[in-house]
Amino acid sequence: MLELFHSYQKCIKIFNTNYRREYIGLYIIGYSKLKHFCAFYSFLKIIDDIVNSDMDLIRKKELLFYFKKIFFGLYKEYRRDKTSGRIITKFKPELELFFEIQIAVFDTLDKIDIGNHNIESIFTAK
Repeated sequence: MLELFHSYQKCIKIFNTNYRREYIGLYIIGYSKLKHFCAFYSFLKIIDDIVNSDMDLIRKKELLFYFKKIFFGLYKEYRRDKTSGRIITKFKPELELFFEIQIAVFDTLDKIDIGNHNIESIFTAK
């Protein structure tokens, strides 16, 4: 439970640091909804950071494919037993942030029931 709390706190920090518009109004919705908004935003930010990076297109596609594969493998495990899996091998440094927030992202996606096809669309659209 503490791991989930810290994961959400990291998402809120990412949101506060990176969101460029006036976000103070979002605090009206309360922590229970704000944390989900921030988790989803943080997930999208990781993908956007890859897309907007200065690496070449082939490398971006490779990294997004790798991220999608890892994401769905870990998400499937989370949905099965509500635990956060870990990657034992070395992972790409561009994805390091995801492993800090993955449990909050998975909890959010599970609670709002966005559906795997919609998540796949996010990867495809980018």
